[in-house]
Amino acid sequence: MREILESEIATELPGLLSVVERESIAIRSDGRSVAYLISAQQFESTSEFKRQRLLEASRALSDEIEQNVARHGLDLDELMRDLDRKQK
Repeated sequence: MREILESEIATELPGLLSVVERESIAIRSDGRSVAYLISAQQFESTSEFKRQRLLEASRALSDEIEQNVARHGLDLDELMRDLDRKQK
């Protein structure tokens, strides 16, 4: 990963745009990384990865809730109606 100082961003940005297609760039200020420049493809894949993980976790949680509801002899649809009424 390439690094650049925050103070160099304005003058270096045009050249960095072509570099970021090949590698990420850490922007440093006061000796620490404060931001990263990544390609649109990297950003989209990261966002998609998070979305997929959230969807998987949501499905797993939904399955677990449904199993627990059934285990206790409850009706999931009835439980959802009760929750909706309580929120109003």
